[in-house]
Amino acid sequence: MPGLDGVYAGFAVPLAEPAIGMLAVALGLLIGRDLPHRVTQGAPLYLAGLAAGLLAARPLTAVVPTEPALLALAALAGALSALTGDRATPLALGLLPMIGLGMGAACLPDPGPAAAMLGTGLGALAGAHIVLLPLCGAADMAFERLPRGPVDIGLRIAASWLAALALLMLALVLAGPVG
Repeated sequence: MPGLDGVYAGFAVPLAEPAIGMLAVALGLLIGRDLPHRVTQGAPLYLAGLAAGLLAARPLTAVVPTEPALLALAALAGALSALTGDRATPLALGLLPMIGLGMGAACLPDPGPAAAMLGTGLGALAGAHIVLLPLCGAADMAFERLPRGPVDIGLRIAASWLAALALLMLALVLAGPVG
């Protein structure tokens, strides 16, 4: 379909940009642990951060490099989910606007024609959230249908590995190219 090329390209952004994909997975693990409370209370906070990130992306990314910020947020969200489990609702709610801000700033496409920028930006947001939503649902469904203890341990292990991987990637990004 004409005009949708940017949307398709945007869908691939979470796969091409590991920091966005990792942040979406970390957010899914964080939200999925207490889905009803975190979605009803946190959705407005996350969406406000997302809107602010989209609106302020150009000046924000000129000051703060996007990839290290996203990796730091992914590490923080993973560590928070691993260490506190479902008792971290106030901390998780406080982190949601920051994650939204980072996600919005990262999904803004390069300058170009307005229609192409809109399509690519919407595709990138949709692609990141296609990763996020099934994780939230799977974590919530696992807590509802399976024994809580093993599910909690499994999610904490996944979140801690994600935090460790995000920290390793952050160290590599900050170290710069070798040689």
